[in-house]
Amino acid sequence: MRKSFAVFGLGRFGESVVRALAAAHQDVLAVDINEEPVNELMDVATQTMIADTRDEQVLRDLNVDTFDYVIIGIGNNMEASILTTMLSKEQGAKKVIAKAETSDQGRVLERV
Repeated sequence: MRKSFAVFGLGRFGESVVRALAAAHQDVLAVDINEEPVNELMDVATQTMIADTRDEQVLRDLNVDTFDYVIIGIGNNMEASILTTMLSKEQGAKKVIAKAETSDQGRVLERV
């Protein structure tokens, strides 16, 4: 069954998630604040966007509540990871999966 995924943060983890989901014929929106990783995945993901997911209006415009899963691959910036996770939940995202770099970050993300 085809599902829809939004992947925020296109580092090694996010990129591999996007590629695996696309190979499994899922609908994938790939988002990063930097242009280079977005351009890398333009021909792989269903849709790509350069955007700052820490911006509440960006998440509202992306309609995160319409995706089956939101995957937060932002690991190297704890503030961005936590804020994006919190805002995604506030915007009504059904299921949020967030990557944690440390156990402390994981504990904070679980609480959010």
